[in-house]
Amino acid sequence: MGDMNARLHEQFVGESLCQQENLTFGVSTDDPRDKSEERVIQVCRKLGLPQRLLSRTALAQTAFNWLEVLSEHELQLLTFARGFIANPNVLVMHTPTLGFDQQMATHVLTTMREFVDCKGVALDDSQRASRRPRTCIFSSVRAQGLQVADQVVLCDRNGFHEVPKEVAPDALESMLLAHQGSLSAA
Repeated sequence: MGDMNARLHEQFVGESLCQQENLTFGVSTDDPRDKSEERVIQVCRKLGLPQRLLSRTALAQTAFNWLEVLSEHELQLLTFARGFIANPNVLVMHTPTLGFDQQMATHVLTTMREFVDCKGVALDDSQRASRRPRTCIFSSVRAQGLQVADQVVLCDRNGFHEVPKEVAPDALESMLLAHQGSLSAA
């Protein structure tokens, strides 16, 4: 997984970009507040990024190789931050909490929930009503991810099945146990 994350990150992180430019890459609005240092820092804090990456100096720094400067988890969080800062109408995330401890997973999930509820992250609340709705589609193998979902769809050998949110954690656990059992038998 680390090699794939590194390759994906290399596609988006230019060596000549400072961290601030990197994080605001893809922001399509003309409103300078959407690309502001204050908003970038606010989104990064919500995701639980370490303070050493959020100082004015760190945001202005151009690293020679981000893959050598940042840990895999920091790269993953910066990629998520870039998505939230760009504020697309639909954000798709594959297993966004995989590899994180419960605290970091909570930061990610809470930020995803804010993205949907507030029609963006760290944006002016007074303009929320004028913004279009936001959707976040994500996959999860952890029951913790199901808690923030509005709708849960499980995928098994028989296809996709919508599951009531109240029973989704038990259904996911049963599905994962059945999958592990089939792998053990093989």
